[in-house]
Amino acid sequence: MKYKYSIPIIIILLIVSSIIQHKNREKEKKIYNLIFNEIKFSGTITGLQVSKNHDFGIITIKIKETNCKEFNPIINTKHILPYTIKDSAAEIYITVSSNLKKGDFVKVDSNNGKAIFSNTSGILYQGQIHIISVESDIDFVKKNSTLNKKHLISILDSP
Repeated sequence: MKYKYSIPIIIILLIVSSIIQHKNREKEKKIYNLIFNEIKFSGTITGLQVSKNHDFGIITIKIKETNCKEFNPIINTKHILPYTIKDSAAEIYITVSSNLKKGDFVKVDSNNGKAIFSNTSGILYQGQIHIISVESDIDFVKKNSTLNKKHLISILDSP
């Protein structure tokens, strides 16, 4: 008789936990679907910065073609989109291959979730672009972005 309420309590806790997980999953899904925003741009790589976190880095680009003149990557304090566009320059926040060099070409298509890197010899590789949610990666972008550093710091550091 001592454990008579144990099973109902466990069942209630499982139900509540399941409801919370479902709501969180829906919220995350909405955030991750923000990447499909029809942004397209291409250009020449002018700079490469690599962090110490699994080759995550910032690729700076001189834009040749774009369908958007300016784009701010901030979603909230825990998520940022993987690129910034400002005037004729852009930054991509992505895993940086050791094969990339300044002068290589990149084409980004947000709806396909891809960044295609090439040089005069052909395609080097295709990278996946995704919402940045790892805190150390966001900190790296905040510290090393050249396009909107002040804006990133003020928004991402606010309570």
